[in-house]
Amino acid sequence: FTGSMGVLEGLFPNPASIMEDVFLDMLCYIFLMSACQAIMFDRGASLGGLDIVAKILSKLMHMDVGKAVSAAGLFVAASAFLVADTKTAIISVLGTYLNGIVVDHFIFGINPKKRGCIISKKEPEILDFILNTLQSGASLVETIGGYTGNTFREIITIVDKNEYRILMTYLEKTDPNAFVTIYSVHEVHYLPKPRRQLVKNMK
Repeated sequence: FTGSMGVLEGLFPNPASIMEDVFLDMLCYIFLMSACQAIMFDRGASLGGLDIVAKILSKLMHMDVGKAVSAAGLFVAASAFLVADTKTAIISVLGTYLNGIVVDHFIFGINPKKRGCIISKKEPEILDFILNTLQSGASLVETIGGYTGNTFREIITIVDKNEYRILMTYLEKTDPNAFVTIYSVHEVHYLPKPRRQLVKNMK
C-alpha cells in the first residue's frame, strides 16, 4: 500500500482533484481504501493508524469491523468542523460512515459461508459425502413433517463457496428430490479443518 502510494505520487504529482469533484473523489477513495482494509482485516492485519483502534473496538465490543472503522473515524472526521468549511466537514463525516459500510460489504464477500439444511431419503450417502469427501462438519436434527407427520433427519452443514458448488452438484445427481434450504452466513467460529482432523486422528 505504501509503495503504491509512492508510485502514484510520482506519476500524478498534481494535488488537484482528478475528476474536479470532491464528492466523486471521496467515493473512489472509499472503494479503493475499503477494499485494501477488508483484505488486511481478513488476514488479521491492519494498515495502522485508526485501523488499530477499530480492531480493538471490534474485539472488545463485539462490533462488525466496518462499524468499528466508522466509529473510530467519526471522532477524527468530526474535528473537521473546527478547521474546515462546512461542506468539507460534512463530506468527511459522510465518507467515514460510508467507509465502514463498504468495508463490511467487502469483508463479508471475501470468504462467504453457506448454511445448508438438507432432508433426503439418501441421508446416509449425503452425510458420508459431506464428512469424508468435503471434509466438512455436519449436524443431524430430527424433524417432523407438518403435513405428513413423518419423522426425518435433517442434515445441517456449513460450507464455503467452493464446497457449496460441489455439494449442490452432488445433490442434483444423488437426489434431485431432496429438500434443501440455503442461508448466507456472515461469521462462523469453529475449529479449523486441519485441527479437527488432527484431533480426530489423536482419538
